[in-house]
Amino acid sequence: MPATFVKDHAKREHPVLMSYRRPHLALSAREELVGVFWSPPFEGPLLAPAADVPQYYEAYRHLHRRIEAAAATGVQHRLQPGEMAVFNNRRMLHGP
Repeated sequence: MPATFVKDHAKREHPVLMSYRRPHLALSAREELVGVFWSPPFEGPLLAPAADVPQYYEAYRHLHRRIEAAAATGVQHRLQPGEMAVFNNRRMLHGP
């Protein structure tokens, strides 16, 4: 079920409201995890049938706990000569 993500820049000189929907987890045709879309500060209203809402939020809380646990322990790996770290990040780092 897709989540709604919203960025509201109404107070800018050129106001804009950006909204898009996509699942939190994207799977390939072989059902491999290929994307995680997680940004609670930018989540908008859930657009789903009422019957699906409890199951959605149960899964949401589970994913949130897993992400928080991973963030708490972090990922550490000292690169060796010849190794490289590559990230396929769809976001661009930016400031205010």
